[in-house]
Amino acid sequence: MILNFVALLVSVFLTLGLQTGVSAPADSIGPIDPVLMEDVSVSKEFADLGSMHRIGDRVWSGVHPTRMSHEDASSFCQSVGGRLPARREYELLAKVMGAGSDAGYQRQLLPDMDGSFWASTGSLRNSLTAYCFRGSHGDTGVSYRHAMKGVRCIWGELRGWF
Repeated sequence: MILNFVALLVSVFLTLGLQTGVSAPADSIGPIDPVLMEDVSVSKEFADLGSMHRIGDRVWSGVHPTRMSHEDASSFCQSVGGRLPARREYELLAKVMGAGSDAGYQRQLLPDMDGSFWASTGSLRNSLTAYCFRGSHGDTGVSYRHAMKGVRCIWGELRGWF
């Protein structure tokens, strides 16, 4: 019971903190650029997830081959030196990939975007749920934390884009 309350407080803090920040326009973040391990200072385990791409000052990992619960996904990303992307980071990623533009969302700009991926942001309405990014459509939704979703980690501090 106490753990659920603490989790709710943390998710409220993170969500309110992210929603009240200043939003950067997608075109100021920059294009999606593939990167090699020697070009960035990421852990070997992070690089082993597959093709990495830089968007702004963040490096996005490849996709872990196994789907995980929200808790396991968060722990996994931390174990490789990264973190789960925040909901807002996914929303900006979708804009960089064309969501809302005349050209439309171009999921092929980042490899392996089929399926849903966990975000670090919890839902304010239900502590048992968290946000996820639907890579096929370029939008976010809410899912129960025990559901099995894809895992894509991010390397970079949670700042700047908000």
